[in-house]
Amino acid sequence: MKKVNNRRIKVVSKKKFLFNIIILFLIFLGIGFLTTKSFGKREIHTYEYVVSSSDTLWNISKVVCKNSKDESLDIQSVVNDIKYRNNLSKSDIYVGQVLQIPIY
Repeated sequence: MKKVNNRRIKVVSKKKFLFNIIILFLIFLGIGFLTTKSFGKREIHTYEYVVSSSDTLWNISKVVCKNSKDESLDIQSVVNDIKYRNNLSKSDIYVGQVLQIPIY
């Protein structure tokens, strides 16, 4: 039969060991914060809107800005957001189309 050596790890400096553990914890905590999808972003809810004959993205965005509590919101950024959320490459919309409109 083979002899098994039971070796124990000896901690030379408890202060250094605790310091290293704390540093590792902070590194993992930082990585966790940086890899979360919503870090630094607030979640924006949407509602469904059915396009009528006189609608344009600009007019819809103007109403969104008017109803928003965020006074720094501009119409062009809302147009871009609507296009992004609805996978639109152009600003063309058609009657009966259902759009996801952000609520700010």
